[in-house]
Amino acid sequence: MRSRDISGVQFRPTYYTPMFGVYEGELIGGVQVHIEDEQQIDVVELGLELATAMRDQDPEKYEVNDNYNELIGSTEVRDLLRSGANVEEMKATWEDDLNDWIVNVRNQYLLYGPYPEGVNKYERQMVLGILPLDLNLAVGEESPISVHAVDRGGRSFTPHWRLIDWAIDEDVATINRNKITGVGEGVTSASASFLRQETSRDVVVAQNIIENIRFGVQSGYTRVVFDLNKTIRPNIETDRGELTVEIPYAALGERLIDGEGIITPPDNPILDQVEYGIEDDTFVAKLQTNQEDIKYETPGYSNRIVIDLFH
Repeated sequence: MRSRDISGVQFRPTYYTPMFGVYEGELIGGVQVHIEDEQQIDVVELGLELATAMRDQDPEKYEVNDNYNELIGSTEVRDLLRSGANVEEMKATWEDDLNDWIVNVRNQYLLYGPYPEGVNKYERQMVLGILPLDLNLAVGEESPISVHAVDRGGRSFTPHWRLIDWAIDEDVATINRNKITGVGEGVTSASASFLRQETSRDVVVAQNIIENIRFGVQSGYTRVVFDLNKTIRPNIETDRGELTVEIPYAALGERLIDGEGIITPPDNPILDQVEYGIEDDTFVAKLQTNQEDIKYETPGYSNRIVIDLFH
């Protein structure tokens, strides 16, 4: 993959053991894609490079099913993959249509078009925003909410809650002072006004569901992933070789044993087992390790909790 010289990314070797699927329980080797410069990445070209690399590795075993039609958006590209075409040949099949769309459609609807000639500069004004960026709640769950402002001079500040006028569908959530509370499952919008300026943010109220628990072993750490139905802020604590993850207002998905269970990763250098279950509507997972002093990181991802345990 490194020899393909793909802009904006680098590749590193990785090994992991799938918990389900064709290679369940087997040690599998592959590559990780690491972003170095997101401005240089052409995601379509990157996807085609990955697809052709897998094909070229073992053409006789490479299969192209109907799912590729939806992933790529073109049945013609699927046929070209089968025939051994390179990336440039595949991109050429849509480039004329894409360029025509850019010139005659996209450029006519840009949010920030070219600055008009012969007019005065735009007047500066205050800008508002609502924090946090993700307002995902369960019924009965509370979360802080506030308005962040940047004045006409570029100075940021947080207006006092008494000066904010909130509007929200109270069948879904309520806002009291600087707290928002989930009332009933649904999707709504929280709107705030301050000094004749307005802003809004979507609010989702639904039960927290833990869909699956997965593992991946890298050279310096073990990654534990909790797949969720939405973005959740968990409570994480460590004590004498045990890391505990708690998610309130939770339920288990179909892939996890109803009630409680124990998962034992095979031949793991740090993680002995994971005990999980529901206690008083709270999901509790206990990661039992062989290290007294646990060192870990929690990189942020949407709709999942990721914990990297360093070996």
